[in-house]
Amino acid sequence: MKREKIILFTKYFAIFLWLSLLIETDSYYSIYLMLGVLSIVSITKNKNQGKKSSHSKLSYLFAGLFSLATTLANYSLFSRMAESGGLHIVTAILASVLTFASGIIVFKNVLLVTRNFSIKTSKKLTDSPRKVFLICFLIFSLIDLLVLFLCCYPGSLTPDSIDEIGQILSGSYSNHHPFYYTILIYPFIQLGTNVFHDINIGVAFFNVFQILILSAAFAYSISTLFHIGVSKKVLFILTVVLAILPYNIIFSFTVWKDVMFAALFLIFIVTLYRYFYDLRLFEKSKIPQLTLLFFSGLTVCLLRSNALIAIVVSIIIFFIIFRKHYVKLGIILIVIIASAFILKRPVLSLIGVTQTDTIESLSIPSQQIARTIKYKYNKISEEDINLINNLADSKELAEAYTPTISDPVKNTVRKYNNQKYIKEHAVDLIMLYLKLGTQHPVQYLTAWIEQTKGYWNGGYMSSVWANEVQDNNYGLKRSGNTFMNKLFGGYLEIYRSTTFLQSFISIGLLVWLLFILLYRSVIDKNKINLFLITPILTTWATLLIATPVYSELRYIYFAFTTIPFLIIITFTRPPKQLSLTNEKKPNEKR
Repeated sequence: MKREKIILFTKYFAIFLWLSLLIETDSYYSIYLMLGVLSIVSITKNKNQGKKSSHSKLSYLFAGLFSLATTLANYSLFSRMAESGGLHIVTAILASVLTFASGIIVFKNVLLVTRNFSIKTSKKLTDSPRKVFLICFLIFSLIDLLVLFLCCYPGSLTPDSIDEIGQILSGSYSNHHPFYYTILIYPFIQLGTNVFHDINIGVAFFNVFQILILSAAFAYSISTLFHIGVSKKVLFILTVVLAILPYNIIFSFTVWKDVMFAALFLIFIVTLYRYFYDLRLFEKSKIPQLTLLFFSGLTVCLLRSNALIAIVVSIIIFFIIFRKHYVKLGIILIVIIASAFILKRPVLSLIGVTQTDTIESLSIPSQQIARTIKYKYNKISEEDINLINNLADSKELAEAYTPTISDPVKNTVRKYNNQKYIKEHAVDLIMLYLKLGTQHPVQYLTAWIEQTKGYWNGGYMSSVWANEVQDNNYGLKRSGNTFMNKLFGGYLEIYRSTTFLQSFISIGLLVWLLFILLYRSVIDKNKINLFLITPILTTWATLLIATPVYSELRYIYFAFTTIPFLIIITFTRPPKQLSLTNEKKPNEKR
């Protein structure tokens, strides 16, 4: 009994220590506090359970990853301790070790809460999912349309949006912003300028179209959950939350590829789920469902440059998980990839659409090299500096280096207009990159942390949305009701400034939730859920090697649209009559 009390006290103390060490963090402290409280609840609830879990090693692995992420993201707390030298260095090392060790206890107990959690469902499949779809679709679309026309007409447009519209008006296209998204905007701009003689009307029409697609995606996911027996109470709460979340509203009428991408990604994931369980759109034919699966997967690959790579990796993992099972689905996925590649490369080349420049996809390496130049210039050989100077002046790169955004460094390289050197001397530059990384690993690691930490730790006070129309020469301007716009702007700001609500816009927390779903799927040995999570994880992983901004919600909005659906299918046990598709299939543990 005494030993148990000591262990219990140690756990509580570890949580208190973890929260104390992180109190000066530059991320949302409320996220850490919430996890600490949840961990205390878990320990209190399970303090009398002395049996060792069969999943203990797995929970330690995931808890270790979460704690490592938190410790690395807060390295500046410990580096500041070590600045004075001497014993302060020992203190800093000790503090970082204690943060990591105590964090494992915190996250392990958070995982314990999710291990046996479940959402009750009906014992049988429900009828009338189309009615639920229609009701939800009307709710989502009406809210977004009202806000668009009362507050934010013709929508929100950032520099990226203006650039895409500029390509349409000039007739000169590039794939820097996905060409196929730009072409999607094209008929609406033509409608506004040629029929109504007002480009703002064209933008408004496009935003109405985008609202309808996003609303349909959410309604599709909810009607599917209703079909498999998820309770009306749960779905009502989910519908309300999705309808009022500020980013779902403002993104619905922001001209960004990321919004359409996120909507189609959700449709793709839900359709995959329906395919596995043979939940057809129309009972008498599989063709509509297969068509939706193909076109949603294809557009996902076309609307983001990193998505094609992520889906390719996902397909490889698909064949590892299922091997010879679901062969037809595997063929469909391969056809999607092949079609996307043809459309993105040969077709664009044939019609004269230029690809994005080389430096655009090298955000992380360029940041790591620029940081190394900035802080270790005197330790870099003259030969290496000369090699860098062939791309851009090394001292200018050092001055341009901004830890959380790569655009200044990339634009410095663009200024010298010699990116062909990267392709012509690819081997030399790769060797240089590896050499500098070996010589200065701390600078490389620090540059990577600063450039990506928003996607794997807590949350940061960064730009979340854009409630504006960027200055332009095309006659695009905001003309919604000023009072209503201020009111809506106030609603948006509440989520950024209110401690409790910050968790709803925390990218890092959402990514941790994604890994918790992965953890639960592994425990349940649910191969289908494991695969459905894979495209989200792989697309997220591409951000860790190519993100231009350290914390930008729109870049990972696809996770915000898909994870609510994934959460519910992970923590529910569908009706027994929900059988797997007729394809040759493995036994699934449900």
